Amino acid sequence: MSVIRSVANQWDQAEYAQRLEVFLLTEKPLQSFFVGATTLTTVCNLIAAMVNVPPKNTVTEITLEQAFDSLSQCFLLLFVKEIEHQTLSQPEQLILSITHHFAQQLTLKPQQHPTELINQAQQTINAMGHLDTQRQAKRKANSNMCNH
Repeated sequence: MSVIRSVANQWDQAEYAQRLEVFLLTEKPLQSFFVGATTLTTVCNLIAAMVNVPPKNTVTEITLEQAFDSLSQCFLLLFVKEIEHQTLSQPEQLILSITHHFAQQLTLKPQQHPTELINQAQQTINAMGHLDTQRQAKRKANSNMCNH
């Protein structure tokens, strides 16, 4: 029985990743993120593997709120990973960038979205600022070590 559940779970993840990819393709500014070696499909599969896949419903399209919820779950995990001084892979870095992009979009029109979602978006922006500060300090420390 557990094998059947495992296969069903993998199927749900693959299906969710595909739906998420369709949603992200509609966001034109994100297409510039995928000019390197990492594809959107790879990133969507990673997201689906990292999150609790939302239950199926009759609507096949993913909403902004659903996408941002999944991205926020990933963002939190990856934020902790990077804070602990572990480097992130390119797909993981792209997830941070995509989440930040949507957080900025949500805060541009706060009246169109639930307050909880706007708060989550603002926390993401603040956390990304913290990460940027930490990255700069790390680069500066590394450059100072190389100069001595």
